[in-house]
Amino acid sequence: MQMMYAKTAAELDTASQELFNRTSEDDDPRLAYCNRVETFLQRGDEWLAVRRQNIITRGNNTNNFSEATMRVLKDIILKRTKAFNVVALVDFCSTVLQSYAVKRLLSFAYGRRADPRLQYAELCSRMQHISVQKAVAIDNFRYAVPSSRDDNMMYTVDAEFGLCACMRGMAGAFCKHQAFVHDRFNVPFPNAPAVTADDRYALAQLALGEKCPNRLFFSNMRDISMPEQSAGCDVTEAASASATHSAAVVTPGASEAQVTDASATVTAVQNELRQ
Repeated sequence: MQMMYAKTAAELDTASQELFNRTSEDDDPRLAYCNRVETFLQRGDEWLAVRRQNIITRGNNTNNFSEATMRVLKDIILKRTKAFNVVALVDFCSTVLQSYAVKRLLSFAYGRRADPRLQYAELCSRMQHISVQKAVAIDNFRYAVPSSRDDNMMYTVDAEFGLCACMRGMAGAFCKHQAFVHDRFNVPFPNAPAVTADDRYALAQLALGEKCPNRLFFSNMRDISMPEQSAGCDVTEAASASATHSAAVVTPGASEAQVTDASATVTAVQNELRQ
């Protein structure tokens, strides 16, 4: 395990020497195991984390996606039965698979799956003690974010490609430093979990197409972060309604001039909001 998850080449060498030095005797029963490990080291690019840092795996270093895809195909699409012919197989994949994909997308769009929200909240909780002033915006997409353990160590976060200079972020996984920028600066990431109303709306559009409801349908009180651009329409409507309500509440004994001034105020506010 130490060899597999070594972060640097020096740590890998130390773990290798520690393993092989324990089996210096020829009659050691672990000698066969060490010989097997030494053979696997020749294919270290396939399983050693230190040699896979420059490969964009998005945090998934196994074949879980392919295994899960085959499970869905066998258990859900084909119901563990054999298709009679190629036409029947195509029919299953074009009808049942399509319906399954739509249901899965809508389960996330409607907020029925709490996994992305909980994972995002857990990453943000690791950086909640870090002040926004300590982070530095390099340009429109890159930010320098301090480490959660050492303020003197800075990690470069690239929001355009969803990368970070930390061990997890180098492989394209959504790390706590990216979550910090996403949460504090409202910057979108290509690998961020679907936690905002805009994300859920995009998933619903993919599933429903033209039948998708408007964006407000997917907003709720538990939204973690709302981009300022997307919330502009809501702010405009809320401000207009607030102004209308405030101006409409006139005391029963108010004069005609006061009522006229209130109506003029409503008109002026609405004109400013339209501009």
